[in-house]
Amino acid sequence: MNMSSENEQPEVMSGESLDISEQRRDELKQLFPGVFTETTNAQGETVEAIDFERLKAELGSFSDVYGVRGSPLSD
Repeated sequence: MNMSSENEQPEVMSGESLDISEQRRDELKQLFPGVFTETTNAQGETVEAIDFERLKAELGSFSDVYGVRGSPLSD
């Protein structure tokens, strides 16, 4: 007879939902730390933000990688 299952307590949950957006920002920050900047929100607080122009520059465009019709890369 397995006694351990009788003594196990159910996992207690905190009741807080996961902040998936924050997790994704953290992952993005690990890959591209240079795209994050600080800005001021409506309340005047300094907050971290993503500079999407920098992110686009970091990623390049799909035409840089694959070429597009009529471009020198596709010849």
